[in-house]
Amino acid sequence: MSAMTSHFGKCLLDLARAAALLELDQGAVRCLGRAVGMARFDALSSRLVSRCIRSARAAVFGIVFSMLLAACAELTGARATDRAINLARAHSFSSAEVEGRGLRHTVLSRLQADDSDVWVFIEGDGSPWIHEGREIADDATARNPLALRLALQTPGSVLYLGRPCYLRARTDARCDAALWTRARYSEAVVSSMNAALRTALATRRVVLVGYSGGGTLAALMARTNEDVVATVTIAGNLDVAEWSTRHHYLPLSESRNPADDAPLPSSLVQVNLVGERDTNVSPSIAERYLSRLTKEQVWRFPKFDHVCCWEKSWPEIRAKIQDRLDSAAVADRR
Repeated sequence: MSAMTSHFGKCLLDLARAAALLELDQGAVRCLGRAVGMARFDALSSRLVSRCIRSARAAVFGIVFSMLLAACAELTGARATDRAINLARAHSFSSAEVEGRGLRHTVLSRLQADDSDVWVFIEGDGSPWIHEGREIADDATARNPLALRLALQTPGSVLYLGRPCYLRARTDARCDAALWTRARYSEAVVSSMNAALRTALATRRVVLVGYSGGGTLAALMARTNEDVVATVTIAGNLDVAEWSTRHHYLPLSESRNPADDAPLPSSLVQVNLVGERDTNVSPSIAERYLSRLTKEQVWRFPKFDHVCCWEKSWPEIRAKIQDRLDSAAVADRR
Protein backbone atom coordinates (compact mmCIF):
# COMPACT_ATOMS: atom_id res chain seq x y z
CA MET A 1 0.00 0.00 0.00
CA SER A 2 1.41 3.42 -0.99
CA ALA A 3 2.09 6.20 1.52
CA MET A 4 -0.69 8.25 -0.05
CA THR A 5 -3.17 5.37 0.23
CA SER A 6 -2.12 4.64 3.82
CA HIS A 7 -2.50 8.29 4.75
CA PHE A 8 -6.04 8.59 3.45
CA GLY A 9 -6.96 5.26 4.97
CA LYS A 10 -5.76 6.56 8.35
CA CYS A 11 -7.87 9.68 7.94
CA LEU A 12 -10.94 7.55 7.26
CA LEU A 13 -10.14 5.32 10.23
CA ASP A 14 -9.98 8.40 12.46
CA LEU A 15 -13.37 9.48 11.12
CA ALA A 16 -14.86 6.06 11.85
CA ARG A 17 -13.53 6.15 15.41
CA ALA A 18 -14.92 9.66 15.83
CA ALA A 19 -18.29 8.43 14.62
CA ALA A 20 -18.32 5.80 17.36
CA LEU A 21 -17.23 8.28 20.03
CA LEU A 22 -19.93 10.74 18.99
CA GLU A 23 -22.47 7.91 19.23
CA LEU A 24 -23.64 8.16 15.64
CA ASP A 25 -26.06 5.53 14.48
CA GLN A 26 -24.52 2.20 13.54
CA GLY A 27 -25.37 2.72 9.87
CA ALA A 28 -23.00 5.70 9.75
CA VAL A 29 -20.25 3.76 11.51
CA ARG A 30 -20.62 0.77 9.19
CA CYS A 31 -20.65 3.09 6.16
CA LEU A 32 -17.38 4.70 7.18
CA GLY A 33 -15.97 1.26 7.91
CA ARG A 34 -16.56 0.24 4.30
CA ALA A 35 -14.72 3.35 3.13
CA VAL A 36 -11.80 2.47 5.41
CA GLY A 37 -11.74 -0.98 3.82
CA MET A 38 -11.38 0.62 0.40
CA ALA A 39 -8.41 2.62 1.76
CA ARG A 40 -7.90 4.78 -1.28
CA PHE A 41 -8.87 8.29 -2.28
CA ASP A 42 -10.76 8.17 -5.52
CA ALA A 43 -14.18 9.18 -6.77
CA LEU A 44 -15.82 6.02 -5.44
CA SER A 45 -14.53 6.28 -1.87
CA SER A 46 -15.21 10.03 -1.86
CA ARG A 47 -18.84 9.42 -2.78
CA LEU A 48 -19.12 6.68 -0.17
CA VAL A 49 -17.82 8.92 2.59
CA SER A 50 -20.23 11.64 1.49
CA ARG A 51 -23.09 9.18 1.95
CA CYS A 52 -21.71 8.35 5.36
CA ILE A 53 -21.79 12.01 6.30
CA ARG A 54 -25.41 12.31 5.23
CA SER A 55 -26.34 9.31 7.38
CA ALA A 56 -25.20 11.01 10.61
CA ARG A 57 -28.04 11.69 13.07
CA ALA A 58 -27.31 15.41 13.56
CA ALA A 59 -26.28 18.03 11.02
CA VAL A 60 -23.47 19.25 13.25
CA PHE A 61 -21.75 15.89 13.01
CA GLY A 62 -21.98 16.09 9.22
CA ILE A 63 -20.26 19.47 9.32
CA VAL A 64 -17.49 18.13 11.55
CA PHE A 65 -16.95 15.13 9.29
CA SER A 66 -16.89 17.37 6.19
CA MET A 67 -14.17 19.52 7.74
CA LEU A 68 -12.10 16.50 8.74
CA LEU A 69 -12.53 14.86 5.35
CA ALA A 70 -11.47 18.05 3.57
CA ALA A 71 -8.29 18.14 5.65
CA CYS A 72 -7.58 14.52 4.70
CA ALA A 73 -8.16 15.28 1.02
CA GLU A 74 -5.89 18.33 0.93
CA LEU A 75 -3.07 16.50 2.70
CA THR A 76 -3.50 13.73 0.17
CA GLY A 77 -3.13 16.31 -2.62
CA ALA A 78 0.22 17.43 -1.21
CA ARG A 79 1.34 13.82 -0.95
CA ALA A 80 0.23 13.25 -4.56
CA THR A 81 2.73 15.91 -5.61
CA ASP A 82 5.56 14.28 -3.67
CA ARG A 83 4.63 10.86 -4.98
CA ALA A 84 4.58 12.05 -8.61
CA ILE A 85 7.95 13.78 -8.36
CA ASN A 86 9.57 10.86 -6.53
CA LEU A 87 8.21 8.44 -9.12
CA ALA A 88 9.62 10.55 -11.95
CA ARG A 89 13.02 10.80 -10.27
CA ALA A 90 13.10 7.04 -9.84
CA HIS A 91 12.88 6.85 -13.64
CA SER A 92 15.78 9.31 -14.11
CA PHE A 93 13.58 12.34 -14.72
CA SER A 94 14.71 15.71 -13.39
CA SER A 95 12.32 18.24 -11.89
CA ALA A 96 12.25 22.01 -12.30
CA GLU A 97 9.95 24.98 -11.89
CA VAL A 98 9.56 26.93 -15.13
CA GLU A 99 7.97 30.34 -15.60
CA GLY A 100 5.30 30.49 -18.27
CA ARG A 101 3.34 33.60 -19.12
CA GLY A 102 2.34 35.00 -15.76
CA LEU A 103 2.16 31.56 -14.14
CA ARG A 104 4.58 28.90 -12.93
CA HIS A 105 4.75 25.26 -14.04
CA THR A 106 6.36 22.12 -12.65
CA VAL A 107 8.32 20.31 -15.37
CA LEU A 108 9.56 16.72 -15.12
CA SER A 109 11.87 15.69 -17.94
CA ARG A 110 14.38 13.23 -19.32
CA LEU A 111 16.02 14.88 -22.33
CA GLN A 112 18.68 13.48 -24.61
CA ALA A 113 20.85 15.84 -26.64
CA ASP A 114 20.69 13.87 -29.90
CA ASP A 115 16.88 13.61 -30.08
CA SER A 116 15.18 16.08 -32.41
CA ASP A 117 11.67 15.16 -31.20
CA VAL A 118 10.41 15.38 -27.62
CA TRP A 119 7.23 13.67 -26.45
CA VAL A 120 5.45 16.12 -24.14
CA PHE A 121 2.71 14.83 -21.83
CA ILE A 122 -0.10 16.84 -20.23
CA GLU A 123 -2.11 15.42 -17.33
CA GLY A 124 -5.87 15.36 -16.94
CA ASP A 125 -7.86 17.73 -14.74
CA GLY A 126 -7.05 15.84 -11.54
CA SER A 127 -9.34 16.62 -8.59
CA PRO A 128 -10.61 20.19 -9.00
CA TRP A 129 -13.65 19.58 -6.80
CA ILE A 130 -14.30 17.67 -3.57
CA HIS A 131 -17.46 16.54 -1.78
CA GLU A 132 -19.15 15.42 -5.01
CA GLY A 133 -18.54 18.75 -6.66
CA ARG A 134 -19.93 20.90 -3.87
CA GLU A 135 -16.61 22.49 -2.89
CA ILE A 136 -13.55 23.63 -4.84
CA ALA A 137 -10.39 21.75 -3.90
CA ASP A 138 -7.38 23.66 -2.64
CA ASP A 139 -5.09 21.31 -4.56
CA ALA A 140 -6.25 19.78 -7.84
CA THR A 141 -3.09 17.73 -8.45
CA ALA A 142 -4.00 14.35 -9.98
CA ARG A 143 -4.11 11.52 -7.45
CA ASN A 144 -3.98 9.01 -10.31
CA PRO A 145 -1.54 10.61 -12.82
CA LEU A 146 -2.10 8.42 -15.87
CA ALA A 147 -0.27 10.76 -18.25
CA LEU A 148 2.78 10.66 -16.01
CA ARG A 149 2.82 6.87 -16.03
CA LEU A 150 2.60 6.90 -19.83
CA ALA A 151 5.48 9.38 -19.97
CA LEU A 152 7.62 7.10 -17.82
CA GLN A 153 7.05 4.25 -20.29
CA THR A 154 8.04 6.34 -23.30
CA PRO A 155 11.59 5.97 -24.65
CA GLY A 156 13.77 8.83 -25.87
CA SER A 157 13.35 12.45 -24.85
CA VAL A 158 10.25 13.01 -22.73
CA LEU A 159 8.83 15.97 -20.84
CA TYR A 160 5.86 16.08 -18.46
CA LEU A 161 4.46 19.63 -18.45
CA GLY A 162 2.56 20.50 -15.30
CA ARG A 163 -0.52 22.68 -15.51
CA PRO A 164 -0.63 26.02 -13.66
CA CYS A 165 -1.15 25.56 -9.90
CA TYR A 166 -0.67 21.79 -10.09
CA LEU A 167 2.15 19.87 -8.41
CA ARG A 168 4.71 22.23 -6.82
CA ALA A 169 3.35 25.18 -8.78
CA ARG A 170 0.42 25.04 -6.33
CA THR A 171 2.43 27.40 -4.11
CA ASP A 172 2.54 30.10 -6.82
CA ALA A 173 1.06 33.23 -5.23
CA ARG A 174 -0.71 33.99 -8.51
CA CYS A 175 -2.84 30.85 -8.29
CA ASP A 176 -6.57 31.31 -8.37
CA ALA A 177 -9.18 28.54 -8.12
CA ALA A 178 -10.56 29.57 -11.50
CA LEU A 179 -7.41 28.15 -13.10
CA TRP A 180 -8.45 24.59 -12.23
CA THR A 181 -12.22 25.09 -12.48
CA ARG A 182 -14.04 27.40 -14.91
CA ALA A 183 -10.86 28.75 -16.58
CA ARG A 184 -8.91 25.47 -16.72
CA TYR A 185 -8.76 25.66 -20.55
CA SER A 186 -8.61 29.43 -20.80
CA GLU A 187 -6.33 31.47 -23.06
CA ALA A 188 -4.30 32.41 -19.98
CA VAL A 189 -3.61 28.72 -19.24
CA VAL A 190 -2.92 27.81 -22.88
CA SER A 191 -0.52 30.70 -23.48
CA SER A 192 1.33 30.11 -20.21
CA MET A 193 1.79 26.41 -20.97
CA ASN A 194 3.11 27.16 -24.44
CA ALA A 195 5.50 29.75 -23.01
CA ALA A 196 6.76 27.30 -20.37
CA LEU A 197 7.22 24.64 -23.04
CA ARG A 198 9.30 26.96 -25.23
CA THR A 199 11.46 27.87 -22.24
CA ALA A 200 12.02 24.23 -21.30
CA LEU A 201 12.76 22.96 -24.81
CA ALA A 202 14.06 25.91 -26.86
CA THR A 203 13.65 24.82 -30.51
CA ARG A 204 12.91 21.09 -30.23
CA ARG A 205 10.12 19.49 -32.28
CA VAL A 206 7.21 18.49 -30.03
CA VAL A 207 4.85 15.53 -30.06
CA LEU A 208 2.10 16.79 -27.74
CA VAL A 209 0.23 14.08 -25.81
CA GLY A 210 -2.74 14.98 -23.61
CA TYR A 211 -4.89 12.72 -21.45
CA SER A 212 -8.54 13.63 -20.74
CA GLY A 213 -8.54 17.39 -20.00
CA GLY A 214 -4.88 17.39 -21.00
CA GLY A 215 -6.13 16.42 -24.47
CA THR A 216 -8.22 19.58 -24.48
CA LEU A 217 -5.12 21.63 -23.76
CA ALA A 218 -3.04 19.76 -26.35
CA ALA A 219 -5.56 20.58 -29.08
CA LEU A 220 -5.65 24.24 -28.02
CA MET A 221 -1.86 24.62 -27.59
CA ALA A 222 -1.03 23.07 -30.97
CA ARG A 223 -2.89 25.84 -32.76
CA THR A 224 -0.37 28.53 -31.81
CA ASN A 225 2.83 26.58 -31.10
CA GLU A 226 4.93 26.18 -34.24
CA ASP A 227 7.19 23.60 -32.54
CA VAL A 228 4.34 21.07 -32.36
CA VAL A 229 4.54 18.52 -35.18
CA ALA A 230 1.94 16.09 -33.83
CA THR A 231 -0.93 15.94 -31.34
CA VAL A 232 -2.12 12.82 -29.54
CA THR A 233 -5.26 12.98 -27.41
CA ILE A 234 -6.17 10.09 -25.11
CA ALA A 235 -9.82 10.06 -23.96
CA GLY A 236 -9.69 13.77 -24.72
CA ASN A 237 -12.44 16.18 -23.72
CA LEU A 238 -12.67 17.78 -27.16
CA ASP A 239 -16.10 19.38 -26.80
CA VAL A 240 -16.07 21.14 -23.44
CA ALA A 241 -19.60 22.55 -23.69
CA GLU A 242 -21.15 19.19 -24.57
CA TRP A 243 -19.23 17.47 -21.77
CA SER A 244 -20.50 19.98 -19.19
CA THR A 245 -24.08 19.69 -20.46
CA ARG A 246 -24.13 15.88 -20.49
CA HIS A 247 -22.81 15.62 -16.93
CA HIS A 248 -24.90 18.55 -15.63
CA TYR A 249 -21.74 20.37 -14.55
CA LEU A 250 -21.37 24.10 -14.24
CA PRO A 251 -20.26 25.51 -17.61
CA LEU A 252 -16.54 26.23 -17.90
CA SER A 253 -17.40 29.82 -18.73
CA GLU A 254 -13.84 31.14 -19.08
CA SER A 255 -12.48 28.18 -21.05
CA ARG A 256 -11.93 27.70 -24.75
CA ASN A 257 -13.57 24.78 -26.54
CA PRO A 258 -11.62 22.87 -29.24
CA ALA A 259 -14.89 21.94 -30.97
CA ASP A 260 -15.60 25.63 -31.59
CA ASP A 261 -12.27 26.20 -33.35
CA ALA A 262 -11.44 25.49 -36.96
CA PRO A 263 -9.71 22.14 -37.58
CA LEU A 264 -6.00 21.99 -36.81
CA PRO A 265 -3.65 22.41 -39.80
CA SER A 266 -3.38 19.37 -42.05
CA SER A 267 0.41 19.55 -41.73
CA LEU A 268 0.10 18.26 -38.16
CA VAL A 269 0.06 14.55 -37.51
CA GLN A 270 -3.10 14.02 -35.46
CA VAL A 271 -4.04 10.89 -33.51
CA ASN A 272 -7.10 10.90 -31.26
CA LEU A 273 -7.51 7.77 -29.11
CA VAL A 274 -11.11 7.01 -28.15
CA GLY A 275 -12.32 4.38 -25.68
CA GLU A 276 -15.73 3.11 -26.76
CA ARG A 277 -16.63 2.26 -23.13
CA ASP A 278 -15.65 5.68 -21.79
CA THR A 279 -18.49 7.11 -19.68
CA ASN A 280 -16.62 10.27 -18.67
CA VAL A 281 -15.81 11.51 -22.17
CA SER A 282 -18.00 9.21 -24.21
CA PRO A 283 -17.37 9.03 -27.97
CA SER A 284 -20.61 10.88 -28.64
CA ILE A 285 -19.49 13.82 -26.48
CA ALA A 286 -16.48 14.45 -28.70
CA GLU A 287 -18.29 13.66 -31.95
CA ARG A 288 -18.59 17.29 -33.11
CA TYR A 289 -14.78 17.52 -33.02
CA LEU A 290 -14.00 14.01 -34.24
CA SER A 291 -16.45 14.09 -37.16
CA ARG A 292 -14.23 16.62 -38.95
CA LEU A 293 -11.28 14.23 -38.96
CA THR A 294 -10.29 11.29 -41.14
CA LYS A 295 -10.42 7.67 -40.00
CA GLU A 296 -6.63 7.70 -39.81
CA GLN A 297 -6.83 10.50 -37.24
CA VAL A 298 -9.33 8.76 -34.92
CA TRP A 299 -8.34 5.41 -33.40
CA ARG A 300 -11.18 3.64 -31.61
CA PHE A 301 -10.73 0.95 -28.95
CA PRO A 302 -13.92 -1.06 -28.28
CA LYS A 303 -12.86 -2.43 -24.85
CA PHE A 304 -11.23 0.71 -23.43
CA ASP A 305 -12.85 3.21 -21.05
CA HIS A 306 -11.56 6.46 -19.57
CA VAL A 307 -8.79 4.75 -17.58
CA CYS A 308 -8.58 1.16 -18.82
CA CYS A 309 -6.53 0.07 -20.69
CA TRP A 310 -4.32 2.90 -21.89
CA GLU A 311 -1.36 2.23 -19.62
CA LYS A 312 -1.11 -1.47 -20.41
CA SER A 313 -1.42 -0.90 -24.16
CA TRP A 314 0.70 2.23 -24.38
CA PRO A 315 3.95 0.64 -25.66
CA GLU A 316 2.12 -0.86 -28.64
CA ILE A 317 0.04 2.27 -29.29
CA ARG A 318 3.07 4.54 -29.01
CA ALA A 319 5.01 2.39 -31.50
CA LYS A 320 2.18 2.74 -34.03
CA ILE A 321 2.11 6.51 -33.52
CA GLN A 322 5.87 6.59 -34.07
CA ASP A 323 5.36 4.76 -37.36
CA ARG A 324 2.92 7.49 -38.39
CA LEU A 325 5.46 10.16 -37.48
CA ASP A 326 8.20 8.41 -39.41
CA SER A 327 5.98 8.06 -42.48
CA ALA A 328 5.05 11.73 -42.31
CA ALA A 329 8.72 12.72 -42.04
CA VAL A 330 9.57 10.66 -45.15
CA ALA A 331 6.71 12.27 -47.07
CA ASP A 332 7.92 15.76 -46.09
CA ARG A 333 11.38 15.06 -47.49
CA ARG A 334 10.05 14.10 -50.90
